[in-house]
Amino acid sequence: MLNSGEGGFFLTDDGPMAAKVAVYAGAYEGLSEKHIAVPPKEVFGDLPTQLPNYSLRMSALAAAVVRPQIPTIEERVEKYNARYYMIEQRLNKHPLIEVPPQNPKVRICGDSIQFNLQRVTDEQVQKFLAECKSRGLPCELFGAATNARNFVNWKFSPAEESLPRTAQMLSRAVDIRLPLTWEDSDFLTLCQVVEESLASVMACVKRAVITKDIKAPDAVPEAGIQEATQLMRLGKLYRYNVKSAGESVVSLCEVEVAQYTGFKYCVALNSCGSALYLMLLAAGVKPGDSVLSNAFTFAAVPSAIHHAGAKPVYVESTTGYTMDVSDLKRKIASSGAKFCMISHMRGKIADMDEVKKACDAAGV
Repeated sequence: MLNSGEGGFFLTDDGPMAAKVAVYAGAYEGLSEKHIAVPPKEVFGDLPTQLPNYSLRMSALAAAVVRPQIPTIEERVEKYNARYYMIEQRLNKHPLIEVPPQNPKVRICGDSIQFNLQRVTDEQVQKFLAECKSRGLPCELFGAATNARNFVNWKFSPAEESLPRTAQMLSRAVDIRLPLTWEDSDFLTLCQVVEESLASVMACVKRAVITKDIKAPDAVPEAGIQEATQLMRLGKLYRYNVKSAGESVVSLCEVEVAQYTGFKYCVALNSCGSALYLMLLAAGVKPGDSVLSNAFTFAAVPSAIHHAGAKPVYVESTTGYTMDVSDLKRKIASSGAKFCMISHMRGKIADMDEVKKACDAAGV
C-alpha cells in the first residue's frame, strides 16, 4: 500500500519502547528533538549514550515518496476489496478451491488473494502452476522449495519440532497478486485462467490468457516524484539534515502514519525487517531467549529473531494461514518462552483476542 522500494514503520503507544527504537535507529545525541511522533525528551533520558546506534533510519527520499500515498489509502483499499470479494465469491464456487474466510473482526486490504487447492496430488499442483504460468498468470505456491515463506527454507534458524499441519497447508496454498493498475475485466480473465488451468490439469478445455504484468506495483503519485526530485536537487537526503523537526519530511511522514493508524508514536526505518529487529531489542529480548512466532510467515520474521540472538519457537498455522491458538498454548507451556512476535501473512489476521488471552495467562 505504501511503495518506497524499501521502508518500515515502528508504531506503538509505549513511550519508552518508542524512545529506544528511535535511538537504536540512529537518533544519537539530541536528535530526538528532530522527531515529532516520539515521546518527550525526558523519556529518552540517557538512552543515546546507553544504547548502540544501528543507523536503520528512513531516508528523506523514501519518506517523500511515501507521504502522498497516505491520503489515497482509503480509496485504494475500497477498490482492492471490491475486486477481492468478487474473486473470492467466484473461486469459492469451484469444487477444487477453498478461499479461507477473512476474520470478521478486521477490515482487509485485498491486494492479493490466497486459496487452498483441494483433492489434488502434488503432481497436479505443479501442473496447475505450470499451466497458469503458460497463460500469463504466475502463481506462487507457499510450499515451493524456493519460497521464503516456507519454514523448511529457514536453514539459518530451523524448526526443532515437526510442523505437519503447516507443511500440509503450504503444499496446497496458492498466492496471486491483484494489481491495482488492472481493469475490472482483467480479474474476470484471472478467474477464468485459474478455473481453466485446473480443468486442463483434469481434462483439457478452453484457454484464456493474461497479457498484463501481475507484478506491476502502484505508481508513485506526482507529488511524491516532485518532492523527491527537490530533495535530490538540495542534496538533503539524510533525515536529520534539517533545522527543526517541522522541516523534516521523515518526521512529517511519521506523524501522518501515526495519525492514520491511531498510534501515539512512530519511528520510520529503512525496512520492515529493521522494525522487527528493533522491536525485539526494545521489548527486552536477549541472546538465548525463546521467541514464539508463526511457522508460516516471511523469512524476515525469523531472521529478526536470529539477528537478536534469540531462538524462534515456531507455532503451527491453520489452513486459513493464521497462528493456531491451540498450538500456541502448547508451545508456551513446552518452551517457557516469554516473548511472542506474531505476523499476519498476506493480511490474514489471527484471532488476536485469543492470542493475547493465551499470552497474558502465561505472562508472555
